[in-house]
Amino acid sequence: MVMRRRAIVLALAALVAVALQPAQARVVKGAAAEKVASEAAAYLKSVTTLSASFEFVTAKGNTNGFIFMDRGRHAVRLQFGDPLNYMLLVDGAKTTFHGGDGTVVQVSTAGTPLTFLLDPKTGPEGPIQVLEVDERGANVFIALAERGNVAAGQAVMQFQREPEWRLIDWGVYDEQGRYSKTVLGRLQIGLKLDPALFAAPK
Repeated sequence: MVMRRRAIVLALAALVAVALQPAQARVVKGAAAEKVASEAAAYLKSVTTLSASFEFVTAKGNTNGFIFMDRGRHAVRLQFGDPLNYMLLVDGAKTTFHGGDGTVVQVSTAGTPLTFLLDPKTGPEGPIQVLEVDERGANVFIALAERGNVAAGQAVMQFQREPEWRLIDWGVYDEQGRYSKTVLGRLQIGLKLDPALFAAPK
């Protein structure tokens, strides 16, 4: 069953990549992919704080929201607007979901793009595995998964590489092959963020 889920997820990823891939795209794996991912990691390490609006895109519709990240605190807050009205608070390895109806669920941050944002490591010692890199002109798409657990899903992070590095968006395939995408807008870095932003709601 696990192998079947993995095959479905990877097949869907391949189909989407082929459908969107322009003629000048170049897909690399192995050491070449790790090199590009290490450049993205170096850029993320230079980002101490980040704030941005975002659009969360799913097959069921779109939702707008805001993201705040403080790498020094290993903290992220994603605040979703209507119709979802929920919040994700990341505290290092722990992610807590706060639903609009008062529901609170705690899960692991491992295997999500947030792991790479907060702790951008590459290479065999890191918790994130670089699957491949799709180079498309000035932009690169980096496919990632939790090391040793590709079947649980994968993420594709898009960066602008030229004239300077910038995070654009990330998409996630879950183990059922469902795809969601978070597109950043009005991104600001280096701001002083209030610690209260990362506190659990009362």
